[in-house]
Amino acid sequence: MKTCFGKCLSCLAILIAIFAPAFLQAQVVTAPFDPTSSVDKPAAAGWREGKSIGLVYNEASGNRTVDSDEAYKFETSGTSVNGHLKFSNISFDAAWKRSKTDAKVERFYESRVNLDYDISSANIALTGNDFVAVGLGIKIGNSTDYFDATHDSETTTQTSVAGSISVKPMDIFFIGGGFERVKEESSYTVDNVWNVTTLGLALMLGEPGGTRFRTEYAYSSSPHESSSGQGDLHEAVHNETTTSMFAAELMMSGLLFSAKTSEKRIRLEESVSFNGKNHEEMIFNEGEAGVLWVPQDGVALGFYFASSQTTFFYKDDNTAFKINIGYVFQ
Repeated sequence: MKTCFGKCLSCLAILIAIFAPAFLQAQVVTAPFDPTSSVDKPAAAGWREGKSIGLVYNEASGNRTVDSDEAYKFETSGTSVNGHLKFSNISFDAAWKRSKTDAKVERFYESRVNLDYDISSANIALTGNDFVAVGLGIKIGNSTDYFDATHDSETTTQTSVAGSISVKPMDIFFIGGGFERVKEESSYTVDNVWNVTTLGLALMLGEPGGTRFRTEYAYSSSPHESSSGQGDLHEAVHNETTTSMFAAELMMSGLLFSAKTSEKRIRLEESVSFNGKNHEEMIFNEGEAGVLWVPQDGVALGFYFASSQTTFFYKDDNTAFKINIGYVFQ
């Protein structure tokens, strides 16, 4: 077991899945009605109305099983804050999230466990003639992860710069996409850089104050990129990654019903052998649904139920409850 893990440690160590939960949502082309939810690509901020702030607190629990044996138990807590300002045709959007996990070892297996991460983002968008929104954004994430007895815990930092565009060719139809350049720095590997391309489609019906509906599908992909090791630093590997995201919101008389799902697939250049089986892909599934009271002016309040699952040579299952509080300014 230790031999196969030694060969693939550098591959597993820097998988960008450590940052996946923070901003993984289908808000690439349009902005959410939920004032406590952030956008994923900067141009989407251009379609938000007015000004708002939001706060989310969540508690999660789960476990990791390996061949039906429980390896770890997880207890996670996190907080996120976001804010949005709009002046004429200029929109500003910012968000920050922090999460900490306590892991109890039931049976030792050498596999990555996230202990702590924080991610912050800032976006600016310009809109023109209610037809197009163009945006630029920056995102910085830090993650501390446990790997094995040799690399007890290591820190990874990702910095990305993104540009995106969203076009409204019809009253209810939106199309757009974005390009993101990601740089990763680590305490145990050399630096690595890769690109992420995202495309999305959306429908949005209704006007502020009335019944409204929004649905969006987005797809992103990034190719395999690697940097050779130097000195004491290991090789850095980013594996080919694809992500599908879907979101839907229904607003009726101030009540907002919301649902989001995503599936992320990471294809390994070299398969990982465990107990006689070869594993060539990691799959991450997330979903959440909730209800909020969102007035045109005043306090927004609600909650979400969420779940996530990781499938590899091990399996992670987590469930979470989120409390959402915000304020919408007229």
